[in-house]
Amino acid sequence: MKTFYFILPLLFLFPILGNAQVEFNAAIERKIDSLFMEYEGEAGAAAAVFHQGKVLYQKGFGIANLENDVKVTPQSVFETGAVAMHFTATAILLLESEGKLSLDDPIQKHLTTFPKYKKGVVTIRHCFHHSSGLRDYLDLIKMTGRSQHIDFDNKAGFELLQKQKELTIVPGSDYRYSHSNYLALALIVEQVSGMSIGEFAKQKIFKPLGMNNTFYYEDNEKVIKNRALLYGKVGEEFKLKQNFDFTACGDGRLYSTVEDMTKWMANFSASKIGGAEKFMEKLFTRGVLNNGTEMSYALGLEYADVKGRAVLGHNGWFGGATAMFLHTPEEGLSVVAMGNHTGKGAIGKAVTINRLLLKERNTPTKAAAPIATSSNIKISEAEKKKFCGAYFSYAIGYDYKIYLKDGELYLHDGEHDDSKLLAIGKNEFRRMHGSNRTTIKFGEEGDRKALFLRYGQRPPITMLEFQPAKLTEEQLQRFTGKYRSEELGVTYDLKIKDRKLQVFLGEKQIVQFDPLMADLFNSDHDGYLKFEKGSKQEILKFTINDYSLGNMSFFKI
Repeated sequence: MKTFYFILPLLFLFPILGNAQVEFNAAIERKIDSLFMEYEGEAGAAAAVFHQGKVLYQKGFGIANLENDVKVTPQSVFETGAVAMHFTATAILLLESEGKLSLDDPIQKHLTTFPKYKKGVVTIRHCFHHSSGLRDYLDLIKMTGRSQHIDFDNKAGFELLQKQKELTIVPGSDYRYSHSNYLALALIVEQVSGMSIGEFAKQKIFKPLGMNNTFYYEDNEKVIKNRALLYGKVGEEFKLKQNFDFTACGDGRLYSTVEDMTKWMANFSASKIGGAEKFMEKLFTRGVLNNGTEMSYALGLEYADVKGRAVLGHNGWFGGATAMFLHTPEEGLSVVAMGNHTGKGAIGKAVTINRLLLKERNTPTKAAAPIATSSNIKISEAEKKKFCGAYFSYAIGYDYKIYLKDGELYLHDGEHDDSKLLAIGKNEFRRMHGSNRTTIKFGEEGDRKALFLRYGQRPPITMLEFQPAKLTEEQLQRFTGKYRSEELGVTYDLKIKDRKLQVFLGEKQIVQFDPLMADLFNSDHDGYLKFEKGSKQEILKFTINDYSLGNMSFFKI
């Protein structure tokens, strides 16, 4: 639902040539080992490091199967989640190289029953870079009252997506992460090749590279040797968290081993796949928005700056399984980590290993802006008071409160610890807690005070000042009743309890919202509801406005 998928910090890439500066020795190896000691006797993780044609590190830690006390090894088969995306992108590139499709094809050329959208034409290239505006099918599933522990495959995903008549954004206008992009690409692979994404990848990618334990999870009855089952702790006891029946893939549900991933790492320089020396470099090509802005997201990989180098990577998460793949082209360095412990993810392990191996470079990559940690800019308390107030973004559904405490400005977002704001200009501040790449600039939008929120190099998000509503119980009750969406095929029952607007599907509560304005209810994670009234002030409908769903209308019955 309302989610930012900041997979990695942003970078506008400008490669730097220089001598390899990767450090690996016995001391570094011990440091890497120490990262995984917390898995001793518990569900665990595996990691591997590949550098310029050689495997430097490859180990497993903890338990892959708690029932039989099977230890994690480099050959343990893990769920890797959205790490699948750049393999799906590779499949599309292979079809392009065979002349069977163009990256600028409208998706309806291959998925002929998909609707045509009022906001514009969605192309394969848009799907690559998450700029299509396709609604996220995982959140659509949630909105129908189901969990991901259901029998759901690519055919079911196809049926759900073709019912969606609206997009979240104008195609190519912005980055809007959605799993539907890579599910759609997998469906296109099937339509064009006549093979499922799993069979195509097996024949064209995994088998040629000797990745014999890597596959898309398309068969929920498949016997998987050396599988690392998923576990989560409830109190002091581990519980099985494995999701067996969900087989929709392309955006996820890739199984692999760290040993197999070193073979994929080798292909980045060997280019065995595609038959052309520069083929794999296409995976590294960043998207470009309609306004000419270059994106950080490439093809199932995103750029970051780490110690002055361009690093590509993607994380994966599904049902508690975690994985991270990182590649530093300049150094020929790749790192992968995978885990089966829902409470101790492997993503951060890979990030830490990557930083351990890279020596610090004094000159950062171009456009890797330094992060301010102190400021000599003086702003009077009277001036700071002018910035205080409540602000709301209709684009992302976030509401922020800016307040003054002990002469300093703070940001309250209702979800994280309050953040102190460091002045970096007369009306511009940097958030000092959480993501310190977040900047806030105060100004005006029309006749209203505004806050412009920016993360790294992303386009700024406008948040407008508003006066929080104080609705009576009688006023709140006017919003209750039954509402229906034909796109989802469901009827919601809205109820008020403890001054919250609760959304029910049958007897099951789906989400709940807090009153924010006279006709708008907001939540921390699930977007916001905006109601529309008729000429007699009667409630006609509401729209769910959400990062991953856009605007979806429900009409009052």
